[in-house]
Amino acid sequence: MTPALAGTIAGLAALDSLNPATLVAVTLILLGSRRHPAAEALAFVTGAFLTVLVAGAALYLGAEVAADRVTGALT
Repeated sequence: MTPALAGTIAGLAALDSLNPATLVAVTLILLGSRRHPAAEALAFVTGAFLTVLVAGAALYLGAEVAADRVTGALT
C-alpha cells in the first residue's frame, strides 16, 4: 500500500466519520446528561474514523491479494 493510497483511505475515513448519522449521534451525546460530553463525542467520532479506516484498508488489501491469486492462476 502506497503512502498516497493510505492517505486517501484516511481522508475518506475522516469524511465518513462526519456523516449525518454520526453527527446525530454526536449531537445526542452532547445534549445528553453526561459528565464529559465533549470527550465522549470525540471518542465516538474517533471510533467511527478508525472503523472506516480499518475496513477500507482491509478491503483494499483483501482485493489486492485476490487479484494476485487470480492473476497467478491465469498465467
